[in-house]
Amino acid sequence: MILFIMKGEVIVSAFKKFLCAVIVFAISINLFGCGLIYIEDKDEEIGNKMEGKLEQLFLAVQNGDKETFKNFFDEDVALQADFQYGIDYVFELYQGDLKEVKWTHQLGTGEHIGPEKHYEYAFGSFDIVTSENEYLLYMEFYTQYKSKYPKGTYIIRKFKLLEKDSLERGENFHDCSQRYGIYYPGWLGG
Repeated sequence: MILFIMKGEVIVSAFKKFLCAVIVFAISINLFGCGLIYIEDKDEEIGNKMEGKLEQLFLAVQNGDKETFKNFFDEDVALQADFQYGIDYVFELYQGDLKEVKWTHQLGTGEHIGPEKHYEYAFGSFDIVTSENEYLLYMEFYTQYKSKYPKGTYIIRKFKLLEKDSLERGENFHDCSQRYGIYYPGWLGG
């Protein structure tokens, strides 16, 4: 009888340990898994905040201020060998005085959690209207990069500006998914 009671206690003890291990594992996966934690900001809030950042960015372009323009981009993007080509392309393409920046397409959001990198990002499309032309902008940006930028910094990692009528000429608007940087016509892979 005593042996039976001891076996029951051992089984209960082993079950408790197993249950604790499962709970710890589930919590670990939830905290450290890739893309399992939803970005706290709502898409609309992110889109509205980015509109304000883009107004500042395009005012820098309008004023010919390439140094201020560069500050909107992630340091890894700035290290791309063709970063300056992208800047020159944007400054040549963009004409007129800024009238409107409008978030037009649903933002996508995501998160990457790795041993050395933990960041949240968003991507989407914006309409840019000037006194002389209309543009489409596809971009991806960090909403937070724990080791680099505080939450809400909104640093750009991918930027593709096109004249709106270029889509009618067959330009593929969302074809820059394999690169980081600023799109220009000679950009390989996008």
